[in-house]
Formats: sequence, C-alpha cells, structure tokens
Amino acid sequence: MKTETLSIKDDLVIRRLVLAPGEATPWHTDRCDRFSVIIQGSQLAIEYQDSGEVQEFPVHPGMAGWDTPEARVHRAINTGQATYEEVVTFYRSGPDIDPQPQAPQAQTSPSQTERVTPNNPAPSEALPVSLREITADTVRTITDLEVAPEQEHFVASNAISLAEALFAPEAWYRAIYQGETPVGFVMLYDETLRSPPPATPQVWLWRFMIDARYQRQGIGAAALEQIIDHVRVKGTVSSLFLSYVPEPGNPAALYQRYGFQPTGDIEDGEVVLALSLS
Repeated sequence: MKTETLSIKDDLVIRRLVLAPGEATPWHTDRCDRFSVIIQGSQLAIEYQDSGEVQEFPVHPGMAGWDTPEARVHRAINTGQATYEEVVTFYRSGPDIDPQPQAPQAQTSPSQTERVTPNNPAPSEALPVSLREITADTVRTITDLEVAPEQEHFVASNAISLAEALFAPEAWYRAIYQGETPVGFVMLYDETLRSPPPATPQVWLWRFMIDARYQRQGIGAAALEQIIDHVRVKGTVSSLFLSYVPEPGNPAALYQRYGFQPTGDIEDGEVVLALSLS
C-alpha cells in the first residue's frame, strides 16, 4: 500500500492511495466529507470490523463521487486484478482533524467476525468443526456438496478435486465436518509429501469450499484455523500460499483477516497470497 499527501491546508487534505491486488488499507474511520476520484482499478471491497460484512463493487478510471463521514471501523480491500489508485479530497472542520484515524484491530478471533443472524448462529453456539478423512462410505456425500451457483467459477467441484488427487502425490485432502454433518472440503498441494521432499517445500491451499447451505456460520474460518495449524506444525514450511479469483464475492477478506498478504504475483489470472508461518 502506498499513500501520499498531495496538499494540506487548515480546511482540506488531498491524499493519493495505491493498493496492489489483494492489499488492504488499515482499519479506520472517516471523520470528514470527502470527494474521491478513481485513477485506476476494477474492483473494490469495504469490510466492516464489527460484523465482518463486506460490500464489494466494480470501479473504473474516472469514477468520482461524494462520501459522508463513517463512524464504523472499516477498511478498503483491492479485490480486483488491477492496481487500484484514487485521489481523495477531505474537507475538515479544523487543522487538528485527522480525516481517517486508524483504529486497532478487534481482539476477537476472525471466526467471531462472521455476521450473526437468527439463521446464522454465532460460532460459539454451533457444533465443533473438524477435518476428517474421506472414506468409501462418505465419498458420495462429499462429492454432493456444492457452493452457490454464483460461486462455481471460484472453485472446482469436489468430484473433480478428488479425481485430480489420484494423480498428484502432493495432494492432501479432508472433509470438513460441523458436528457429525459433512459441510465442506479442503485440499492442499503439499510438497512435503513427496519422496524425498524438496529442501524447501511449498504448501498451497489448493481447494477450499463450504457447501452453500452452511456458509456464513463461521465454519470456513474455523476450518481455516485448523488448516493453518496443520501446515505450521510440520516445521519445514515457511509460508502457506493460496490464490483467488479477483471477482465479486471472492474470499480475500477472510484470508487477510488471518494474515495472508499479497505476494504481488498473478497466476492464471488469480491473485496470490501468502501467510508467513515463521
């Protein structure tokens, strides 16, 4: 992330912001009326700290508009494939006003930031989440799990993933359970499984899905915690990598809450993130 103050006076501040794909601003509030002009970019998301709510929308060069003060703590995330750049003029009531004061990150766990509604209970009220081996008795149930239709371009079906695993010695896969109910699937590309493993093995989160019926209940966050722990305890892997499709509805906000950061790489049109395990 790059920020630059272009001009500052008693009653206004003009700032330039640049976000690489996958990058996010610090958590902050907005204390002033402001006018923003988009210089470049394709997609932006606003994530609210109190609820985990993410609002995502397309942007384009030349897009401009007014915004009013926002007291809720939030941050902007570049969820597009292109670099995002904007110039914002803040109209402040006095020279001592910080237009965008930073806020500390909440001390709750990421799984507790999922939106809670009567139909989506808080994680503490839900059954425990676990990762389990897939057996002959459960494989058909796992392959029947599906994401929502609008999410199908983000991840391959579980049937395809399991078929690919047959020909990849690096594939490590598990079903995700909530209590005794299968609700999702995860597969890693794990070079430590090679014989012999390379001197500096890499591990990638290859596939990760929660069935549409069980989303927004904190299950994905709880499963991601266990996946990270599984890789960390190996002791020979310095980073966990993943990539995502930079289109509306992508899971970048979830990954970044756990410390994944953009590497600057784009692979097959997907934004690459990495989590340091050291």
